[in-house]
Amino acid sequence: MRRTLSCSLLAAVTALAACGGPDVNDVDPVVLAGGGVGSGAILGELNVYVIDSATAAPLVGATVTVGALGGITDATGLVVLTGDAISGPQDVTASAVGYAVSTWFGANGANVTIPLDPTGDGPDVPTATASGSIEGWNQLNPGQGRYLVAFVAYSSTRDFGAPENQLPQPMGQVAPKNICLKAPPFIDGPCEWEMNVRVGAQTHYAFIAEGDPNGTLMDQSDDTYEILGFALKTGITLADGDLAEGELLERLDNSDAQDLTVGFGAASPGLTEFTAIPMIDLGDQLMLFPFPPVTGDSPTTTVPKTTGDLSAGSYMIVGSAATAEGGLPSSTVIARGVNPGAGAIVLPAFLATATNITAAAGTYSFTPTLEASLHTGSFSGADGAVWNLAFLDGRTSFTLPMLAADPLPAGTVRLKISGIEIPAFDALNFQLEGIFDQLNRIAENELEFSH
Repeated sequence: MRRTLSCSLLAAVTALAACGGPDVNDVDPVVLAGGGVGSGAILGELNVYVIDSATAAPLVGATVTVGALGGITDATGLVVLTGDAISGPQDVTASAVGYAVSTWFGANGANVTIPLDPTGDGPDVPTATASGSIEGWNQLNPGQGRYLVAFVAYSSTRDFGAPENQLPQPMGQVAPKNICLKAPPFIDGPCEWEMNVRVGAQTHYAFIAEGDPNGTLMDQSDDTYEILGFALKTGITLADGDLAEGELLERLDNSDAQDLTVGFGAASPGLTEFTAIPMIDLGDQLMLFPFPPVTGDSPTTTVPKTTGDLSAGSYMIVGSAATAEGGLPSSTVIARGVNPGAGAIVLPAFLATATNITAAAGTYSFTPTLEASLHTGSFSGADGAVWNLAFLDGRTSFTLPMLAADPLPAGTVRLKISGIEIPAFDALNFQLEGIFDQLNRIAENELEFSH
């Protein structure tokens, strides 16, 4: 807030000298967890931290630009900008070698923390290795002409799209080593699984199914599956490089399983393919059950009850609507705290996607999703995202700030616009850490253009 000037109109030319200049919102620099905006409106001073989005480590030597002003981050990842021009909403851009550029349009907080996404392979992800067997596997046998399959998985962190939750698995002779098969007389041995896992507290679990090849043994595309049961081991904590051998996943009793049925809400025209992934939310970790897939044509699956070792958990459903071809546009909805035992779980309507995305002579625009709390964007080339965007002031038309080197690659570029519904979102005061738990719906669309 500026002080009210009571000087004479005749002395306007000396008002600032006689009555004092604007107040300055001088706050201590603070790193906002995961990235964010806060500490009151910008007034004469702006503290910008730049961090690695994957590790939260400060990025030293990153470049921050705000209009004609700029600076290089220090050993703590901080740049402090001051002056009369630094007042009110600002377009803040951060860049660093090996990272996608990020611009937050209309950021208005005296403290801003911008996370940058690594490009290329990114930093090494800490991993461990686990191996073992499934209790009672040798006693299980498939029906005539069918086969058994067990998928062994590890629980994810709450950001289930993070690299540590997408680790590639070692390959065996016929399948990844975290999959056990029994198809007598061709494959009829013990279940000796092995998998790469993330570090930290986690649960290892398996979903066991009987597969029906429907007469085409060499073609799995038409196979159907029936869940027979589950096995798990809880209380596991691993560090980078650990090797956990001889784990026995204990099978759950059949009475500890239940049917789960999903009903899909309305979606934008063209989004006709519906899928859902049930998850057990254990607080610090998520157990995903993506197999067999829950779809609009096959809306029922079998999942564990939240009893025994899972009694602290609750169910959430992540549903998606996409085109028959896949890719974008698409829309996702998250339903939390649902009860599979209370009947069909009907998901809310899917958020409409942004439309009319255009690129013309360096100006970009889109028609927003009206129900979205926030819109974000990204420019991508063949090797992934090169420039990420956040529209904190609600703008729907923009130009990119000039940088020393143009991050947009020559050739085909994709501009993705995402509308996100976060009911409690406040563009003047937010932190990205934990924001997944506030997100209800997200819809994405894109434009391809030549650069």
